[in-house]
Amino acid sequence: TYSGKVFQVTLLTLGGFLLLPLLVIILILESPIHPEVLSLKEPPLMKGCWEPNLKLREAQRLYEDQILGPESIANIGDVFFTGTADGKILKLIGRRIVTVTTLGRAPCGKNP
Repeated sequence: TYSGKVFQVTLLTLGGFLLLPLLVIILILESPIHPEVLSLKEPPLMKGCWEPNLKLREAQRLYEDQILGPESIANIGDVFFTGTADGKILKLIGRRIVTVTTLGRAPCGKNP
């Protein structure tokens, strides 16, 4: 239709007026940005306090599969106290586990 042709001509003319100057600016004008190559030195060796600490790999796991989700641990002397995911406060003495108290109501204090 006639209106479709007018729209196409208008769109192409408008696009030409906007894109042609932009292409001229990009291709003819020199860029103010002059990038430089950046090469990094080798990283320093990790020595002294930066040396990798692998001591935790030698740690012994205590109370594994005996306590449900210990949330935090506090120690007083040789005795450890912890709160668990099921709402209990436990006292850990050597290999023995003693329940000090249970907080909350079911399902929080309910055993799995």
